[in-house]
Amino acid sequence: MMIDCHHPSSMKDRMMFFYNFLRSPGQVGSITPSSRALCKQMVAPINWEQAHTIVELGAGTGIFTKWIEQKKNRKPYWYPLKRRPRCA
Repeated sequence: MMIDCHHPSSMKDRMMFFYNFLRSPGQVGSITPSSRALCKQMVAPINWEQAHTIVELGAGTGIFTKWIEQKKNRKPYWYPLKRRPRCA
């Protein structure tokens, strides 16, 4: 049973995220969903005006995908690589 990865806000959803990690730690990679604060810190140093290629690796909650969509200009090639379409 997989959760809807876009909204892992309830305790049940977070437990399912953890369960998915235990089932496939090599694919999930985290015991909890990434927070907005983490995402903001990780994308802060990127110079979006000079970015020519963006590669986003891994399925997740979609928080990084949302930030990239908002921040990138129309020029860069963007490759969001997801193993689980439900989490894209």
